[in-house]
Amino acid sequence: MCNLSEASKSHLVFVTTCICYPIAVFFVLLRVFSKFMTNRVRMDDWVIVSSLLLAAMPIALILKMTFIGFGKHLWNLKEGQLTQNLLYFYIAWSTYIVVMGMLKCSLVLFYLDIFPTRRVRVMGYLVLGLIIVNTLVIFFLTIFNCWPVNAFWDRDLKGRCLDINAIAFANSASSIAHDIILFIFPMFCIRNLKMESHRKLAVGLMFAIGTFGCIASIIRLHSLFSFKATLDPTWDYIPVTIWTEIELACGYICVSLPSVRALMNKIFPGSIFASMNRSRHTTDTASPKDPPRNLPPARNYPKPPTRNRIPSACVSPA
Repeated sequence: MCNLSEASKSHLVFVTTCICYPIAVFFVLLRVFSKFMTNRVRMDDWVIVSSLLLAAMPIALILKMTFIGFGKHLWNLKEGQLTQNLLYFYIAWSTYIVVMGMLKCSLVLFYLDIFPTRRVRVMGYLVLGLIIVNTLVIFFLTIFNCWPVNAFWDRDLKGRCLDINAIAFANSASSIAHDIILFIFPMFCIRNLKMESHRKLAVGLMFAIGTFGCIASIIRLHSLFSFKATLDPTWDYIPVTIWTEIELACGYICVSLPSVRALMNKIFPGSIFASMNRSRHTTDTASPKDPPRNLPPARNYPKPPTRNRIPSACVSPA
């Protein structure tokens, strides 16, 4: 047992968790406050709030894990701590899949609300169905990753398990694909908004902020190389855990930013966030540069005579 590392990353996980989740809560509260202020609470808001409440469970489990050896090497754990950590990780991982699915669904519902044309709605419901089906498939593959199920966290059981790394890669890759779709989707709709070109660019940049969440997903995908059937899971699972929390925080920020435009416009009059509010539910049927239509000139019809203008000769004597 000589020369074995006693390093610990528990504090890093703890600090990351204590930063990421409050940031997510802050932006969601800002979003909800903005929606109530403008009296525009919709289905996407209830979905995002529900996902935030559900996300509290894996966050609490990760914080608990940092006190029972998560972030330390296997040989520095006390008896029974490995089983506890793997059980909590199993629950947190499964819940994370549902939370991310709800995040993406809320964004699609938001797009359906601000772009209500028939073609956009058809495309939106197709994307929504794709996300729901993908989330359910990955969720059940995760839940039944091992048989018996408790063989995932109880290493003393002789069970059969699927390739955990393949499932994690499939989940992360599909998440990146959804992010790309959700980035491209509104860009086609913005082209038809009735607003000036510079405002279209500003709104497009607002939606483009969502690409940062995609970048976090790509970095998380790279961290999955250590997410495998490792002999030191409490140490090797740290990178993927940290980047998962960052990805979640970025997701909540990205889905909340478009909804705070009314609040930002009230605080900062003339803000670019007002452009979406003014153009909501409208499409561009004619270019702003189109010349005005040539209407026929109004004809000057004579006004009907009033009583005062009737000649006296035409007035009958009383």
